[in-house]
Formats: sequence, structure tokens, C-alpha cells
Amino acid sequence: MSYEYESDNRERQALSDVIARWRSSAAAKGVRSFVLFVPSSRGGLGLSASYVKELNAGAGETFAFEFEDPEIDWKRYNLTPKGECHPSAYGNERIALYIAKQILTP
Repeated sequence: MSYEYESDNRERQALSDVIARWRSSAAAKGVRSFVLFVPSSRGGLGLSASYVKELNAGAGETFAFEFEDPEIDWKRYNLTPKGECHPSAYGNERIALYIAKQILTP
């Protein structure tokens, strides 16, 4: 939710610490890391935008992304009409396409 991303709080600091540790571990193995924030539904769009900008600015490179797909069919994205935390096969396909565009574009 937006509170976790928009304010200075323990959850956000813990997330930042986990991301930094994971990136450091991946870099030590010669692996380039990426972080993608994926909304659970249309209502989650934009919640992590400022946090993503801060992460990238702090790292001096773009490694964090917020999922954006203006053509996505949100009704097909979720597993159930009520919405769940995990996307459907269609949603995972759209996410994979987004990732490929981000990491394969120089």
C-alpha cells in the first residue's frame, strides 16, 4: 500500500535493506539485478513510483521499475473477479513482456 512506499517507516527501511543486500549479493556473483514493483490490481498503479525513483537515484542507475502497461486488460489480470494478490497466466505474460522490454532495451 502507499503508506509503505511514501513515508519513512520500518517496513520501507526493511524493504530497502533487503533490496540493497540482494543487489550486493547478486553483484558479487557478477549478476545484474532488477527490481519490479507489480500492483495487485489497477488500484495499485503508481503507488511505488516515488520509491522507485528514490531507489534508482540512490543507486545512481536504473534497476528498479514500477510495472506499467497502458494496454493491459485488468479484468484478465487477476485470478478472480474480486482480485487476488497473484496475477493470472495472462497477467504473468504481460509482466514478462514488460520486463523483457526494460532489460533488453539499451
